[in-house]
Amino acid sequence: SFFDKSMEELFEYYKPMKQALEEYKVNISMFHGIFPMYFPGEDKRNQYILEVTEKMFAICEYLGCSNVVIHPWPGPNLRKNEEREINFSFYRKLIPAAKKHHITICLENLFKHYDLDCYDGALSNVDEAVSYIDTLNQEAGEDIFGFCLDVGHAVITSANLYHYITTLGKRLTVLHIHDNDGTSDSHMMPYTQMDRRGLRLRIDWETFLRGLKEVGYEGPLAFEVYHGIDVLPERVRPYGLRLVSEIGRYFRERLETD
Repeated sequence: SFFDKSMEELFEYYKPMKQALEEYKVNISMFHGIFPMYFPGEDKRNQYILEVTEKMFAICEYLGCSNVVIHPWPGPNLRKNEEREINFSFYRKLIPAAKKHHITICLENLFKHYDLDCYDGALSNVDEAVSYIDTLNQEAGEDIFGFCLDVGHAVITSANLYHYITTLGKRLTVLHIHDNDGTSDSHMMPYTQMDRRGLRLRIDWETFLRGLKEVGYEGPLAFEVYHGIDVLPERVRPYGLRLVSEIGRYFRERLETD
């Protein structure tokens, strides 16, 4: 119901945030869209989600943010061609609003799960991701679709991060950086998860950084590590946040050093 407000009312609501961003010289690197963005057989609900997403685009422009992550529909129990048809239908409808508000729609790699088992989901295959982006941009007539690589999701589906990054190339727009044990989407800090034998890190972060550097990635380093912070005692959480910040600075230094 929040988004039933008029655009004037929504801008007024976000005005203090806009003022704070300007005062403290902070940029918002990305927003995250509604998920799921599609409900089978619920046309009225799906239309409302579309309308809300278009309002979100306007709010992003107002706040100076140009990247919005929109998950594809994961398509449980659907064939790939059916999953693709539903996703393309929704993304196509967003093209006019994205152009109007100067938004880059960032698709994201997902996984599916059944009980405790996880397996490939929408766009977990990089070739599929490239096909989505290139086809949609061709239809749009300009590059308004990019990609958000979720590192944790890629690990769960056993994707090769280096291959995924270097295949995406300049299509890679933003990142969701976090760590996990390869079986659950636990959103922990980098360098905290080991393999089952405890002999090596679950994610090869050096290779991850090498891939980013090779494609000339200059986008934001965004960390989705809320569980890694929430598990800490409340008094310790600020230090956890500082640690994440230092990891980000280390990553940035590695990317900018010859």
